[in-house]
Amino acid sequence: MHFFRLIFLLTFVSAIWMSACNRQANPESVLATFNGGEITQKDYLDDFLAQLRSKPQTRPDETNLKEILTNRAMRQIANTAALDFNVDQDSAFIVNERKNVNQILLNNYYQQEIVAPVVTDSLVQQFYRRVSPQFKMSIIQRVLHDFSTDKEIQAQKDMIDFIYEELQKGRSFQILAKKYSQDKISRAKGGDMGFLISDAMKEPALRKTMDELRVNHYSRPVRGYAGFYILQKGRGLKVDLPPFDQVKEKIRQTVYRSRFYELKNRA
Repeated sequence: MHFFRLIFLLTFVSAIWMSACNRQANPESVLATFNGGEITQKDYLDDFLAQLRSKPQTRPDETNLKEILTNRAMRQIANTAALDFNVDQDSAFIVNERKNVNQILLNNYYQQEIVAPVVTDSLVQQFYRRVSPQFKMSIIQRVLHDFSTDKEIQAQKDMIDFIYEELQKGRSFQILAKKYSQDKISRAKGGDMGFLISDAMKEPALRKTMDELRVNHYSRPVRGYAGFYILQKGRGLKVDLPPFDQVKEKIRQTVYRSRFYELKNRA
């Protein structure tokens, strides 16, 4: 009987995500309901932040929403069925449950003591206010790692200084980027990163450099956490955005990704 009840509950899972797409971002709002429970905006955000720690490139799109809602519903349905079988009285379950409680406590601590002080509401609002104009940005990077030796660091500094000297001689930024940059994403495009605002950059040193850089100029070599850089700032582009309430959660996730090093240092 319990088995057939579980199968019956599972039939609701494939449809629960459909009602979520039109809901507004409110931590207490219910995104989906099914026999035996409901899933709120906060539930989704908790699971999304947990995913980011192992998959930092995860995006809060419809596919991700469907995956998280479905997985959480499946867990709740399975938990309900397990209680019907008195699994909660098993010694192995009790040990595992204690581990889960510890993980929940850790997740809550991470959110409250590490994420919240860095990814603040005021920072999200600042991002929104500064989202236009965006600027055509290009980059040349020489990579550093946490384990780079002094000799390797000096070699990378010498190379970025050489590239800067070549720029001062009139060499093309794009040609030098293709030849010498170690940024895997932009190198093939001559260093082109597209149109950006400074708050979208991971490196604090790059955000500061971009803010201070004049249009149609390149920077002096800058050292950041992950390397030495030279930035080039091109033309600006005005961008129209929807009202803040409609995009604030997407902006919050962008700010979360761009503050990687601040979060790492605080952690």
